[in-house]
Amino acid sequence: MVACIVSKEVLASLGITKLPYFPAFDRVLVFQLQDAIGEKAGKDSVIFVPEAIQHREKRGECRGVLIAAGATALDHLVAHGIEVGDVVWFSKLAVWRHVIERRDGKEIEVMFLRSADIAGSEKLLDMVQDDEAEIVADSAGNHQWKISGELRPRFQPPVDDQ
Repeated sequence: MVACIVSKEVLASLGITKLPYFPAFDRVLVFQLQDAIGEKAGKDSVIFVPEAIQHREKRGECRGVLIAAGATALDHLVAHGIEVGDVVWFSKLAVWRHVIERRDGKEIEVMFLRSADIAGSEKLLDMVQDDEAEIVADSAGNHQWKISGELRPRFQPPVDDQ
């Protein structure tokens, strides 16, 4: 069975206590990860970053945890070696943000994307580098992922008959 949503423990670790709804079709929910805003300038010192720049940098990070996926999105992602719970990179311009909670003066938001807006997975990169995953071709020349010795189902996009 393939997970369509991360565990309650993972959601809690991200500071999420509830999701307002579940993504449908080819949509996914991603929780944006933040890198440290105040970077070390030297021993025991921190560079001051104005709040306006912090806000812009927060919006600019294109990396997050895939927390839920609709059925079509799961077909698409699993065929490409990406699973719910992976740290993924995504297209910056594709993001639709939704505030799901306000706590202690902070907004907690998730991002809605199409599965095709996900550019890659850090876990998949590690697996490729460790020779646990590879792309193989069948006799017809169709390519698919082989992960830990198991072929992933090939994703066949729906065809519009009109």
